[in-house]
This record gives sequence, structure tokens and C-alpha cells, in this order.
Amino acid sequence: MSCSIVYESAHTTSDLNLLNPLADQALRLCLGAFRTSPANSLQILAHEPLLHLCKTQISIQYCTKLRSNPTNPTYQFVFPRQSNSVFITKHNLIPPISIRLCDYLAAISMFKTRVTNSTFSPITPWLLQPLTVNLDLVQTTNKQNSPPEQYISCFK
Repeated sequence: MSCSIVYESAHTTSDLNLLNPLADQALRLCLGAFRTSPANSLQILAHEPLLHLCKTQISIQYCTKLRSNPTNPTYQFVFPRQSNSVFITKHNLIPPISIRLCDYLAAISMFKTRVTNSTFSPITPWLLQPLTVNLDLVQTTNKQNSPPEQYISCFK
């Protein structure tokens, strides 16, 4: 489902609706249900959201993550500087995800809120030294029978 951002930009909703029977069949297989079982009932049984809601949620999560990294190569395509009027007048152009999700992103104040830029550590993870943990205090005598001073002196 994570690749739904890519095929979300299909030209027609009928193209996207071709995926619904496949998702329904997958639910039937996972639940061991009959072929005649209604898809809505299966989605409730499996605690699965509707396909278009799931795609919308993943797209919003992607936009939120992308807002924190303006240096990402896709940033300029997802958040274009051109206005919506280009896509309103030319219906054959596929609007970017930020315009398709404009109402949702406005509801969560995506464009008004400043998002902190994410940064990567300059140290690569495989060069980090493993942490050493001193467990001497755990291995001392029984906690209930030991005076607190003993733990303080061990700690120091």
C-alpha cells in the first residue's frame, strides 16, 4: 500500500477503481471468507479502512515527512511554486499531490505550520561505538533489606 502515492496520480478514477476488487479478493483470502461475502463486512472484520482512505492517509504522511526535508529531490514536485490556476485551466495535467490533497493538508494546517527540517547525523551508524551499561547496582544485595546509603555509596 505504500506505493499508492505513485499510482494515486492516475488519470481517471476508473483506473483506480480497478484496484478495489483486487483488495477485496485479498481480504477474502486472508480471512478465509466466501467469494460472495460483501467487501464492506470483510473490511470491518479485518479492521481495514477503505482503500481510498488508506491511500489518503499514506499520502498525507508522505507530505508531512517531505515538508521536513526541503532538500529532497521530490520536494519541488510535491510542493510546486506555481499556482493552482495552471491545473484548473488545463485538465489534462495531473496536479501534484499537494494540490490533490489541498483540503486535507489545509485541515491539518500543513501550509501554515512551520515544520522543523530534519537533519542526518554526520556520523554513519556503523561507526558508532556500542553503549556500555554498568549494571553493578542491580547486582547488589536485596533492595528491600539494604539501606539507601549503600546504593548511594555504590553509585558514587
